[in-house]
Amino acid sequence: MKLVSKKLTLGLGCAVAALTFTACGGGVPDCDDSDVQDAVKKAYLEAFLQDEFFDELTKGSKGNKESKKFAKQADDLFKKELKLEMSSFTTERVDEKRNRVVCQARISGDMHDSKVQEGYELLDKALASVVTLRDNEVMSDGKFDEFIKKNYKSSNEYDKHVRKIVENVDKELHNNPHNLEYTARRTEDGKLLVEVENGLPSRNQTLFSLFDLEK
Repeated sequence: MKLVSKKLTLGLGCAVAALTFTACGGGVPDCDDSDVQDAVKKAYLEAFLQDEFFDELTKGSKGNKESKKFAKQADDLFKKELKLEMSSFTTERVDEKRNRVVCQARISGDMHDSKVQEGYELLDKALASVVTLRDNEVMSDGKFDEFIKKNYKSSNEYDKHVRKIVENVDKELHNNPHNLEYTARRTEDGKLLVEVENGLPSRNQTLFSLFDLEK
């Protein structure tokens, strides 16, 4: 059993993410301004956590009450515990007339191994709920253990599988920083407009693709 199949992942590598924030002050923003970084990180995090099946579990018709609960807990955990950092800022072009700057930077992440494991197990419980539960049934520890035994040779095999997941996520976050291209512009009424034009995770770089050990 693998949590995420290839046909259920969604790629966003060429998408442009645009966000608007209200900020004080005018003039051309700097590439490393804290509010600019916050906007870029928000766009990156949304792309990194994007997955069609996960969306169905949390919002769509595929899930049930229990699966939606576990998927929502996993979503909240990942958004809280995944820490993104930007570095190597480069100003490519400044447009004084439009208060606009074109930037490049690198982004990497960090999440404690125990939180990766906790989030993955929550998603496995969500999947188990979809596969095994009838309406209004509750996913107990016993039922989850039965689900694991049916899909793995033993609990030790499942633990080895989860450790591999943690290694995959750790390697991607720490060792493979992504290059980003983005623009930032301040409007006359103080709004900050940020667009990430290149470098968002593709479908084989999302968190959920790292859970697919068969790729």
